[in-house]
Amino acid sequence: MTGSNVSVGFQTAHMKVDLQTAGDLSKLQLNALIDAAERSCVILQSPRAPPIVEIERSFGDLGNMGTT
Repeated sequence: MTGSNVSVGFQTAHMKVDLQTAGDLSKLQLNALIDAAERSCVILQSPRAPPIVEIERSFGDLGNMGTT
């Protein structure tokens, strides 16, 4: 399906974290670990705080294409 009324990009995203630890950590420690991972995750931070995107277009001299 294509057309101008079709949205491009993600509409929603869902992530489930299944964390297995080797030691006995409290829920407070586990939540602190997950919070730290969320803050440093580039994939997660990009939609939360989108970067400024600049697009620059450049067109060469099309009249000289294919000539030597």
